[in-house]
Amino acid sequence: MSSIHTYSGLTTFFRKGLIFFYIWILLEGSLRKWVLPGLASPLFFGKYAIMAVLTLYFIGNREKISRVSAPYMGVLLFFVIYCLLELFNMDVTDTPVVGFVGMAVHLGFLPLVFLLPRAITRSAQIDKIFSVLVWVMLPIFVLGMIQYFSPPDSFINKYVSEDLGIAVVGDHARITTVFSYLAGHTALLSFVMPFMFILVTTGFRMKQGRVVVIAVFLLGLLNLLMTGSRGPVGFFVIDVILISLGIGLGFAGHKLNKSLFIVQLVVVSLLGLVVLTQTEQGTEALDAFVARVEGNSDVGYRVEDALDPFKFLDTSGLIGFGPGTTYEANQKYLTGRERMPVYWEEESERVVIELGLIGFLIVTVLRLWVFGFTVRTMFSVTESSYKLIAMVLAIIQLPTVFYLNLAVFNWMDNIIFWTTAGIATAIHQIDLHEKQKTSNLSLASG
Repeated sequence: MSSIHTYSGLTTFFRKGLIFFYIWILLEGSLRKWVLPGLASPLFFGKYAIMAVLTLYFIGNREKISRVSAPYMGVLLFFVIYCLLELFNMDVTDTPVVGFVGMAVHLGFLPLVFLLPRAITRSAQIDKIFSVLVWVMLPIFVLGMIQYFSPPDSFINKYVSEDLGIAVVGDHARITTVFSYLAGHTALLSFVMPFMFILVTTGFRMKQGRVVVIAVFLLGLLNLLMTGSRGPVGFFVIDVILISLGIGLGFAGHKLNKSLFIVQLVVVSLLGLVVLTQTEQGTEALDAFVARVEGNSDVGYRVEDALDPFKFLDTSGLIGFGPGTTYEANQKYLTGRERMPVYWEEESERVVIELGLIGFLIVTVLRLWVFGFTVRTMFSVTESSYKLIAMVLAIIQLPTVFYLNLAVFNWMDNIIFWTTAGIATAIHQIDLHEKQKTSNLSLASG
Protein backbone atom coordinates (compact mmCIF):
# COMPACT_ATOMS: atom_id res chain seq x y z
CA MET A 1 0.00 0.00 0.00
CA SER A 2 2.82 2.43 0.87
CA SER A 3 4.41 1.96 -2.56
CA ILE A 4 1.09 2.89 -4.20
CA HIS A 5 0.88 6.06 -2.09
CA THR A 6 4.51 6.87 -2.93
CA TYR A 7 3.86 6.46 -6.66
CA SER A 8 0.77 8.66 -6.42
CA GLY A 9 2.71 11.25 -4.43
CA LEU A 10 5.50 11.36 -7.01
CA THR A 11 3.00 11.75 -9.84
CA THR A 12 1.43 14.69 -8.00
CA PHE A 13 4.86 16.22 -7.42
CA PHE A 14 5.81 16.01 -11.10
CA ARG A 15 2.41 17.32 -12.14
CA LYS A 16 2.61 20.36 -9.85
CA GLY A 17 6.24 20.91 -10.77
CA LEU A 18 5.44 20.94 -14.48
CA ILE A 19 2.48 23.28 -13.94
CA PHE A 20 4.85 25.65 -12.15
CA PHE A 21 7.39 25.30 -14.99
CA TYR A 22 4.88 26.21 -17.71
CA ILE A 23 3.49 29.10 -15.64
CA TRP A 24 7.05 30.34 -15.16
CA ILE A 25 7.86 30.42 -18.89
CA LEU A 26 4.72 32.53 -19.44
CA LEU A 27 5.64 34.92 -16.60
CA GLU A 28 9.38 35.13 -17.18
CA GLY A 29 9.28 37.67 -20.00
CA SER A 30 6.93 40.00 -18.13
CA LEU A 31 9.15 39.86 -15.06
CA ARG A 32 12.32 40.51 -17.09
CA LYS A 33 11.09 43.46 -19.13
CA TRP A 34 8.48 45.14 -16.94
CA VAL A 35 8.70 44.12 -13.28
CA LEU A 36 12.31 43.25 -12.41
CA PRO A 37 14.47 44.39 -15.36
CA GLY A 38 17.51 44.57 -13.09
CA LEU A 39 17.29 40.80 -12.58
CA ALA A 40 16.75 39.94 -16.24
CA SER A 41 19.74 37.59 -16.48
CA PRO A 42 19.06 35.53 -13.31
CA LEU A 43 15.37 35.28 -14.23
CA PHE A 44 16.31 33.91 -17.66
CA PHE A 45 17.95 30.88 -16.02
CA GLY A 46 14.90 30.21 -13.82
CA LYS A 47 13.32 27.78 -16.30
CA TYR A 48 16.55 25.79 -16.52
CA ALA A 49 16.77 25.63 -12.73
CA ILE A 50 13.18 24.37 -12.42
CA MET A 51 13.78 21.72 -15.07
CA ALA A 52 17.03 20.67 -13.39
CA VAL A 53 15.27 20.19 -10.02
CA LEU A 54 12.50 18.10 -11.61
CA THR A 55 15.03 16.03 -13.54
CA LEU A 56 17.23 15.38 -10.51
CA TYR A 57 14.16 14.38 -8.50
CA PHE A 58 13.14 12.05 -11.33
CA ILE A 59 16.59 10.41 -11.37
CA GLY A 60 16.90 10.42 -7.57
CA ASN A 61 13.70 8.41 -7.22
CA ARG A 62 15.03 5.84 -9.69
CA GLU A 63 12.18 6.33 -12.09
CA LYS A 64 12.21 3.68 -14.80
CA ILE A 65 11.85 4.44 -18.47
CA SER A 66 10.67 1.44 -20.44
CA ARG A 67 11.37 1.03 -24.14
CA VAL A 68 7.65 0.45 -24.64
CA SER A 69 6.78 3.94 -23.42
CA ALA A 70 9.83 5.63 -24.99
CA PRO A 71 10.90 3.64 -28.07
CA TYR A 72 13.26 6.44 -29.14
CA MET A 73 15.17 6.06 -25.86
CA GLY A 74 18.18 4.43 -27.51
CA VAL A 75 18.77 7.27 -29.99
CA LEU A 76 18.09 9.85 -27.30
CA LEU A 77 20.61 8.30 -24.93
CA PHE A 78 23.18 8.13 -27.72
CA PHE A 79 22.62 11.86 -28.36
CA VAL A 80 23.13 12.72 -24.68
CA ILE A 81 26.36 10.68 -24.55
CA TYR A 82 27.62 12.37 -27.73
CA CYS A 83 26.93 15.83 -26.23
CA LEU A 84 28.80 14.83 -23.05
CA LEU A 85 31.79 13.73 -25.12
CA GLU A 86 31.62 17.02 -27.03
CA LEU A 87 32.34 18.85 -23.76
CA PHE A 88 35.98 17.86 -24.33
CA ASN A 89 35.91 19.56 -27.75
CA MET A 90 37.46 22.89 -26.73
CA ASP A 91 39.23 23.64 -29.98
CA VAL A 92 38.16 27.31 -30.14
CA THR A 93 37.84 28.09 -26.44
CA ASP A 94 39.87 27.62 -23.29
CA THR A 95 36.96 27.62 -20.84
CA PRO A 96 34.42 24.84 -20.15
CA VAL A 97 31.72 27.51 -19.70
CA VAL A 98 31.02 27.44 -23.44
CA GLY A 99 30.41 23.69 -23.42
CA PHE A 100 28.21 23.71 -20.32
CA VAL A 101 26.07 26.52 -21.73
CA GLY A 102 25.83 24.54 -24.97
CA MET A 103 24.71 21.46 -23.04
CA ALA A 104 21.92 23.50 -21.44
CA VAL A 105 20.87 24.80 -24.86
CA HIS A 106 20.81 21.34 -26.48
CA LEU A 107 19.57 19.21 -23.58
CA GLY A 108 17.96 21.59 -21.09
CA PHE A 109 14.32 20.70 -21.81
CA LEU A 110 14.75 17.18 -23.14
CA PRO A 111 13.57 15.71 -19.77
CA LEU A 112 10.02 16.86 -20.63
CA VAL A 113 9.72 13.75 -22.77
CA PHE A 114 9.91 11.66 -19.57
CA LEU A 115 8.33 14.04 -17.05
CA LEU A 116 5.10 14.69 -18.97
CA PRO A 117 4.10 11.00 -19.27
CA ARG A 118 4.81 10.70 -15.53
CA ALA A 119 2.44 13.57 -14.79
CA ILE A 120 -0.28 12.90 -17.40
CA THR A 121 -1.70 9.50 -16.60
CA ARG A 122 -5.46 9.86 -17.26
CA SER A 123 -7.67 10.99 -20.11
CA ALA A 124 -9.33 13.63 -17.91
CA GLN A 125 -5.97 15.39 -17.51
CA ILE A 126 -5.68 15.75 -21.29
CA ASP A 127 -9.17 17.31 -21.33
CA LYS A 128 -8.03 19.78 -18.68
CA ILE A 129 -4.98 20.81 -20.69
CA PHE A 130 -7.16 22.03 -23.56
CA SER A 131 -9.65 23.67 -21.25
CA VAL A 132 -6.88 25.61 -19.51
CA LEU A 133 -5.20 26.41 -22.84
CA VAL A 134 -8.19 28.45 -24.03
CA TRP A 135 -8.38 30.55 -20.87
CA VAL A 136 -4.62 31.10 -20.72
CA MET A 137 -4.43 32.28 -24.32
CA LEU A 138 -7.33 34.74 -24.02
CA PRO A 139 -5.47 37.41 -21.97
CA ILE A 140 -2.23 36.79 -23.91
CA PHE A 141 -3.97 37.41 -27.23
CA VAL A 142 -5.73 40.50 -25.84
CA LEU A 143 -2.34 41.81 -24.67
CA GLY A 144 -1.06 41.31 -28.20
CA MET A 145 -3.88 43.47 -29.56
CA ILE A 146 -3.09 46.21 -27.03
CA GLN A 147 0.61 46.12 -27.92
CA TYR A 148 -0.09 46.33 -31.64
CA PHE A 149 -2.25 49.44 -31.34
CA SER A 150 0.06 51.12 -28.83
CA PRO A 151 2.95 53.33 -30.03
CA PRO A 152 6.03 51.20 -30.85
CA ASP A 153 8.12 53.14 -28.32
CA SER A 154 5.59 52.74 -25.49
CA PHE A 155 6.48 50.93 -22.26
CA ILE A 156 4.26 47.97 -23.11
CA ASN A 157 6.31 47.28 -26.26
CA LYS A 158 9.78 47.36 -24.70
CA TYR A 159 12.20 44.44 -24.92
CA VAL A 160 14.46 43.16 -22.16
CA SER A 161 17.45 44.72 -23.93
CA GLU A 162 16.83 48.40 -24.46
CA ASP A 163 19.73 48.52 -26.91
CA LEU A 164 17.56 46.81 -29.53
CA GLY A 165 15.22 48.91 -31.62
CA ILE A 166 11.57 47.88 -31.59
CA ALA A 167 10.76 45.84 -34.70
CA VAL A 168 7.75 47.14 -36.60
CA VAL A 169 5.33 45.95 -39.24
CA GLY A 170 3.91 48.98 -41.01
CA ASP A 171 3.41 51.64 -38.33
CA HIS A 172 2.85 49.08 -35.58
CA ALA A 173 5.14 47.22 -33.20
CA ARG A 174 5.58 43.52 -33.90
CA ILE A 175 3.98 42.02 -30.82
CA THR A 176 5.84 39.99 -28.18
CA THR A 177 3.00 39.71 -25.59
CA VAL A 178 4.36 38.11 -22.38
CA PHE A 179 7.74 37.15 -23.85
CA SER A 180 11.03 39.01 -23.73
CA TYR A 181 11.36 39.07 -27.51
CA LEU A 182 9.38 38.22 -30.64
CA ALA A 183 10.57 34.61 -31.06
CA GLY A 184 8.86 33.40 -27.89
CA HIS A 185 5.40 34.49 -28.97
CA THR A 186 5.74 33.21 -32.53
CA ALA A 187 6.82 29.81 -31.17
CA LEU A 188 3.82 29.73 -28.83
CA LEU A 189 1.45 30.57 -31.68
CA SER A 190 2.92 27.76 -33.80
CA PHE A 191 1.95 25.32 -31.04
CA VAL A 192 -1.37 26.78 -29.90
CA MET A 193 -3.10 27.71 -33.16
CA PRO A 194 -3.32 24.20 -34.68
CA PHE A 195 -5.04 23.02 -31.49
CA MET A 196 -7.32 26.07 -31.48
CA PHE A 197 -8.22 25.16 -35.06
CA ILE A 198 -9.37 21.65 -34.17
CA LEU A 199 -11.26 23.02 -31.15
CA VAL A 200 -13.35 25.35 -33.33
CA THR A 201 -13.85 22.94 -36.24
CA THR A 202 -14.46 19.63 -34.47
CA GLY A 203 -15.75 20.62 -31.03
CA PHE A 204 -13.13 18.20 -29.70
CA ARG A 205 -12.53 18.45 -25.91
CA MET A 206 -14.50 21.71 -25.82
CA LYS A 207 -15.43 22.56 -22.23
CA GLN A 208 -16.08 26.26 -22.74
CA GLY A 209 -18.89 27.84 -24.71
CA ARG A 210 -18.39 27.78 -28.47
CA VAL A 211 -18.47 31.59 -28.60
CA VAL A 212 -15.50 31.84 -26.22
CA VAL A 213 -13.41 29.32 -28.17
CA ILE A 214 -14.16 30.96 -31.53
CA ALA A 215 -13.36 34.40 -30.09
CA VAL A 216 -9.99 33.18 -28.78
CA PHE A 217 -9.23 31.54 -32.13
CA LEU A 218 -9.98 34.75 -34.05
CA LEU A 219 -7.84 36.77 -31.64
CA GLY A 220 -5.06 34.24 -32.23
CA LEU A 221 -5.47 34.70 -35.99
CA LEU A 222 -4.97 38.44 -35.56
CA ASN A 223 -1.97 37.83 -33.30
CA LEU A 224 -0.35 35.74 -36.04
CA LEU A 225 -0.51 38.69 -38.45
CA MET A 226 0.53 41.17 -35.77
CA THR A 227 3.81 39.39 -35.18
CA GLY A 228 4.76 40.36 -38.72
CA SER A 229 6.48 36.96 -39.02
CA ARG A 230 5.95 35.09 -42.25
CA GLY A 231 7.05 31.72 -40.90
CA PRO A 232 4.30 31.20 -38.27
CA VAL A 233 1.61 32.42 -40.69
CA GLY A 234 2.86 30.10 -43.42
CA PHE A 235 3.15 27.18 -41.00
CA PHE A 236 -0.41 27.77 -39.80
CA VAL A 237 -1.78 27.71 -43.35
CA ILE A 238 0.08 24.43 -43.97
CA ASP A 239 -1.17 23.08 -40.61
CA VAL A 240 -4.78 23.82 -41.55
CA ILE A 241 -4.37 22.08 -44.92
CA LEU A 242 -2.68 19.01 -43.41
CA ILE A 243 -5.19 18.71 -40.55
CA SER A 244 -8.10 18.99 -42.98
CA LEU A 245 -6.54 16.36 -45.25
CA GLY A 246 -5.84 14.10 -42.26
CA ILE A 247 -9.44 14.30 -41.08
CA GLY A 248 -10.73 13.76 -44.61
CA LEU A 249 -8.55 10.67 -45.03
CA GLY A 250 -9.71 9.25 -41.71
CA PHE A 251 -6.40 9.58 -39.83
CA ALA A 252 -8.31 11.06 -36.88
CA GLY A 253 -10.62 8.06 -36.69
CA HIS A 254 -13.92 7.25 -38.36
CA LYS A 255 -15.97 8.39 -35.36
CA LEU A 256 -15.21 12.02 -36.14
CA ASN A 257 -18.13 13.55 -38.04
CA LYS A 258 -16.58 14.73 -41.31
CA SER A 259 -19.73 16.50 -42.51
CA LEU A 260 -19.88 18.52 -39.29
CA PHE A 261 -16.19 19.32 -39.64
CA ILE A 262 -16.73 20.71 -43.16
CA VAL A 263 -19.67 22.84 -42.02
CA GLN A 264 -17.78 24.24 -39.05
CA LEU A 265 -14.66 24.80 -41.20
CA VAL A 266 -16.72 26.89 -43.63
CA VAL A 267 -18.33 28.87 -40.79
CA VAL A 268 -15.02 29.57 -39.06
CA SER A 269 -13.36 30.50 -42.38
CA LEU A 270 -16.15 32.99 -43.13
CA LEU A 271 -15.88 34.48 -39.64
CA GLY A 272 -12.11 34.82 -40.08
CA LEU A 273 -12.62 36.49 -43.45
CA VAL A 274 -15.08 38.96 -41.92
CA VAL A 275 -12.69 39.82 -39.07
CA LEU A 276 -9.74 40.32 -41.43
CA THR A 277 -11.56 42.33 -44.11
CA GLN A 278 -14.51 44.03 -42.42
CA THR A 279 -13.07 45.25 -39.10
CA GLU A 280 -10.63 48.12 -38.62
CA GLN A 281 -8.25 46.01 -36.51
CA GLY A 282 -8.30 43.11 -38.95
CA THR A 283 -7.75 45.17 -42.09
CA GLU A 284 -4.88 47.13 -40.50
CA ALA A 285 -3.16 43.93 -39.38
CA LEU A 286 -3.71 42.21 -42.74
CA ASP A 287 -2.60 45.21 -44.84
CA ALA A 288 0.57 45.73 -42.78
CA PHE A 289 1.44 42.04 -42.95
CA VAL A 290 0.86 41.83 -46.73
CA ALA A 291 2.99 44.95 -47.24
CA ARG A 292 5.83 43.35 -45.29
CA VAL A 293 5.58 40.12 -47.29
CA GLU A 294 5.59 42.03 -50.59
CA GLY A 295 8.53 44.15 -49.43
CA ASN A 296 10.68 41.11 -48.55
CA SER A 297 11.38 38.48 -51.18
CA ASP A 298 13.88 36.36 -49.28
CA VAL A 299 11.52 33.56 -48.20
CA GLY A 300 12.64 31.18 -50.92
CA TYR A 301 16.30 31.86 -50.19
CA ARG A 302 15.83 31.32 -46.44
CA VAL A 303 14.01 28.01 -46.93
CA GLU A 304 16.69 26.88 -49.39
CA ASP A 305 19.37 28.00 -46.93
CA ALA A 306 17.73 26.05 -44.09
CA LEU A 307 17.66 22.92 -46.24
CA ASP A 308 21.38 23.21 -47.00
CA PRO A 309 23.05 22.37 -43.67
CA PHE A 310 26.43 21.37 -45.07
CA LYS A 311 27.68 24.70 -46.39
CA PHE A 312 30.17 24.93 -43.49
CA LEU A 313 31.06 21.24 -43.36
CA ASP A 314 34.59 21.88 -44.69
CA THR A 315 35.46 23.93 -41.61
CA SER A 316 33.28 22.10 -39.07
CA GLY A 317 34.31 18.56 -39.96
CA LEU A 318 33.03 15.43 -38.30
CA ILE A 319 32.80 16.73 -34.71
CA GLY A 320 32.36 20.49 -35.11
CA PHE A 321 33.69 23.19 -32.79
CA GLY A 322 31.75 22.07 -29.70
CA PRO A 323 28.32 22.77 -28.15
CA GLY A 324 27.64 26.41 -27.37
CA THR A 325 30.14 27.88 -29.83
CA THR A 326 27.45 29.58 -31.97
CA TYR A 327 25.50 30.80 -28.92
CA GLU A 328 25.60 34.61 -28.96
CA ALA A 329 26.40 35.06 -25.27
CA ASN A 330 29.40 32.72 -25.60
CA GLN A 331 31.18 34.66 -28.35
CA LYS A 332 33.29 36.59 -25.83
CA TYR A 333 34.74 33.30 -24.54
CA LEU A 334 35.96 32.08 -27.94
CA THR A 335 39.72 32.28 -28.45
CA GLY A 336 39.64 30.76 -31.94
CA ARG A 337 36.65 32.59 -33.39
CA GLU A 338 38.56 33.38 -36.61
CA ARG A 339 38.66 29.68 -37.46
CA MET A 340 34.88 29.46 -37.52
CA PRO A 341 32.52 30.66 -40.29
CA VAL A 342 32.06 34.44 -40.36
CA TYR A 343 28.25 34.34 -40.18
CA TRP A 344 25.50 31.84 -39.54
CA GLU A 345 21.75 32.04 -39.10
CA GLU A 346 19.78 28.87 -39.81
CA GLU A 347 19.49 26.08 -37.24
CA SER A 348 20.79 23.30 -39.47
CA GLU A 349 24.09 25.03 -40.18
CA ARG A 350 24.52 25.94 -36.52
CA VAL A 351 24.06 22.30 -35.48
CA VAL A 352 26.75 21.29 -37.99
CA ILE A 353 29.10 24.04 -36.77
CA GLU A 354 28.69 23.00 -33.13
CA LEU A 355 28.37 19.20 -33.33
CA GLY A 356 29.83 18.42 -36.74
CA LEU A 357 28.51 15.96 -39.29
CA ILE A 358 28.19 13.16 -36.73
CA GLY A 359 26.19 15.30 -34.33
CA PHE A 360 23.96 16.63 -37.10
CA LEU A 361 23.11 13.10 -38.23
CA ILE A 362 22.32 12.03 -34.64
CA VAL A 363 20.06 15.06 -34.11
CA THR A 364 18.30 14.42 -37.42
CA VAL A 365 17.74 10.72 -36.69
CA LEU A 366 16.42 11.61 -33.20
CA ARG A 367 13.93 14.11 -34.62
CA LEU A 368 12.79 11.66 -37.27
CA TRP A 369 12.41 8.93 -34.64
CA VAL A 370 10.28 11.17 -32.40
CA PHE A 371 8.16 12.21 -35.40
CA GLY A 372 7.79 8.59 -36.50
CA PHE A 373 6.74 7.56 -32.99
CA THR A 374 4.11 10.32 -32.92
CA VAL A 375 2.72 9.23 -36.30
CA ARG A 376 2.70 5.60 -35.16
CA THR A 377 0.83 6.65 -32.02
CA MET A 378 -1.79 8.32 -34.21
CA PHE A 379 -2.42 5.00 -36.00
CA SER A 380 -2.15 2.75 -32.93
CA VAL A 381 -4.38 4.48 -30.37
CA THR A 382 -8.03 3.52 -30.27
CA GLU A 383 -9.90 6.64 -29.20
CA SER A 384 -10.63 9.16 -31.96
CA SER A 385 -9.66 12.16 -29.81
CA TYR A 386 -6.23 10.63 -29.12
CA LYS A 387 -5.74 10.10 -32.85
CA LEU A 388 -6.62 13.73 -33.52
CA ILE A 389 -4.21 15.01 -30.86
CA ALA A 390 -1.39 12.80 -32.13
CA MET A 391 -1.99 13.94 -35.70
CA VAL A 392 -1.76 17.60 -34.69
CA LEU A 393 1.36 16.92 -32.60
CA ALA A 394 3.04 15.27 -35.60
CA ILE A 395 2.15 18.22 -37.84
CA ILE A 396 3.55 20.68 -35.28
CA GLN A 397 6.80 18.69 -35.25
CA LEU A 398 7.31 18.95 -39.03
CA PRO A 399 9.17 22.32 -39.05
CA THR A 400 11.60 20.91 -36.48
CA VAL A 401 12.16 17.73 -38.49
CA PHE A 402 13.08 19.83 -41.55
CA TYR A 403 15.08 22.42 -39.55
CA LEU A 404 12.67 25.20 -40.48
CA ASN A 405 12.54 26.62 -36.95
CA LEU A 406 15.04 26.98 -34.11
CA ALA A 407 14.19 23.97 -31.95
CA VAL A 408 17.68 24.06 -30.40
CA PHE A 409 18.62 27.71 -30.33
CA ASN A 410 15.23 29.25 -29.47
CA TRP A 411 14.39 27.94 -26.01
CA MET A 412 10.63 28.22 -26.58
CA ASP A 413 10.78 26.15 -29.78
CA ASN A 414 12.91 23.66 -27.84
CA ILE A 415 10.33 23.41 -25.06
CA ILE A 416 7.52 22.98 -27.58
CA PHE A 417 9.25 20.16 -29.47
CA TRP A 418 9.93 18.13 -26.32
CA THR A 419 6.44 18.97 -25.03
CA THR A 420 4.90 17.48 -28.19
CA ALA A 421 7.06 14.37 -27.75
CA GLY A 422 6.08 14.12 -24.08
CA ILE A 423 2.35 14.46 -24.78
CA ALA A 424 2.56 11.86 -27.56
CA THR A 425 4.30 9.48 -25.15
CA ALA A 426 1.67 10.16 -22.48
CA ILE A 427 -1.16 9.42 -24.93
CA HIS A 428 0.59 6.22 -25.96
CA GLN A 429 0.88 5.12 -22.33
CA ILE A 430 -2.72 6.01 -21.46
CA ASP A 431 -3.97 4.08 -24.49
CA LEU A 432 -1.87 1.02 -23.53
CA HIS A 433 -3.23 1.20 -19.98
CA GLU A 434 -6.84 1.46 -21.18
CA LYS A 435 -6.36 -1.48 -23.57
CA GLN A 436 -4.82 -3.54 -20.79
CA LYS A 437 -7.70 -2.69 -18.47
CA THR A 438 -10.23 -3.67 -21.13
CA SER A 439 -8.37 -6.92 -21.75
CA ASN A 440 -8.31 -7.73 -18.02
CA LEU A 441 -12.06 -7.07 -17.75
CA SER A 442 -12.71 -9.34 -20.72
CA LEU A 443 -10.65 -12.11 -19.15
CA ALA A 444 -12.39 -11.66 -15.81
CA SER A 445 -15.85 -11.78 -17.37
CA GLY A 446 -14.86 -14.79 -19.48
